[in-house]
Amino acid sequence: MERSLKSLNLTRFFSSERMYNYVSDIASFGPRDPGSEGDRKAVDYLTNILKQWGCEVFLESCNITNFKFEESVVEIIKPYHKLLNSICHYRSGSTDSVTAELKYVGFGEEINYKNVEVKGSIVLADIGKIHPVPKSDLAHKFGAIACLWPHFNPGNRIAAWGLHQNGAPLPVLGISYEDGLLLKKLLEEGSVTVKVKAAASLKPGTQDHIIIDIKGRSKPEEIVLLVAHRETVYISPGANDNGSGIAVLLELARFFSMIKPKRTLRLIFSAAEEGGGLGMRQYVDKNLNQLKERVKGVINLDMVGEGENLCIVRAGHYPNRRVPTSDWLNEKILKVAQSLNYKLGEWECPFGLADIERFVEIGIPCAWLYQTGDPYYHTIDDVPEHVDPNDLKVTCDITGKTVLEMLEE
Repeated sequence: MERSLKSLNLTRFFSSERMYNYVSDIASFGPRDPGSEGDRKAVDYLTNILKQWGCEVFLESCNITNFKFEESVVEIIKPYHKLLNSICHYRSGSTDSVTAELKYVGFGEEINYKNVEVKGSIVLADIGKIHPVPKSDLAHKFGAIACLWPHFNPGNRIAAWGLHQNGAPLPVLGISYEDGLLLKKLLEEGSVTVKVKAAASLKPGTQDHIIIDIKGRSKPEEIVLLVAHRETVYISPGANDNGSGIAVLLELARFFSMIKPKRTLRLIFSAAEEGGGLGMRQYVDKNLNQLKERVKGVINLDMVGEGENLCIVRAGHYPNRRVPTSDWLNEKILKVAQSLNYKLGEWECPFGLADIERFVEIGIPCAWLYQTGDPYYHTIDDVPEHVDPNDLKVTCDITGKTVLEMLEE
């Protein structure tokens, strides 16, 4: 049994068409933010499929704030009047209409505030360099009354970024890349005054992790863990972010449920990821002792179906620190990719480590597969038509073979 599993050419068991169909089904439910109808449909869909394969499904709840967007306004008042398209970012703070001078603060890092007085102003900050949560915190710390964050790519798209679990400390609104350029041009020419309104509500809620264990035949107490988040921001159908990771996880669950690996494989379709991996942080803290004793490694699959290059994430960045992933596990993944004649890039994430951050903090080896360069994520345009089935297959092949080696070695 052990010899046959180790030598198994498992890539022939994985279907790009089947995974693409999973993505299409999941995205058809609409946004999967906590408390939404889309997420309820996704939970039913995933649990039904997993049970058909004989998997025992567990739901573990985490606490999260449910967000409801009502209205946003961004209007140029000076040097002329113009209403801009806008939305509230995910778990933005609220405000009645306020009018104030606009100040540009680059990427919104602390250094950008050094020579700019923003107290009582509305700040314009680019996406990138630091996570949206500390970006909004810094604006609030320096006295801004609201934030405007343009999209990072042309196309008249507006993204919604995940903010604090209990709501951002000030209103944060999204506008298009093109309108961001307009505001920067006006600021180069003189002072700019804008009016903003952000109407949204927050209330306590929960969202469930979906968990299955495929029990090991001889070392069931040792666990290899795979995770892909299910939550989306409130405007997005989430085909790539993260229907793609969910689809690969489903395909791996289908295959490994048919064999009996030496160690236990745990798969988690996680909740409450947007805004910094809040749900998995709660999961790790709740199960801390078991995880530290039993988990041999964690691989995160997040955004693997659209973009430029499939990469291993070497580290996550925070305002004052760099947190590396596991060199040992990254090298294992790179070696597997090479054996399959696939090429992986390497990337460092400016927005932290999402669902694996807490695992890294407690010393468990972690890796993250991610595809850079997706212009659609966190927007209404994150749809199946932009997902490449071949990218799903490559990710599944690499992950599947890596996991098989970890389960059997």
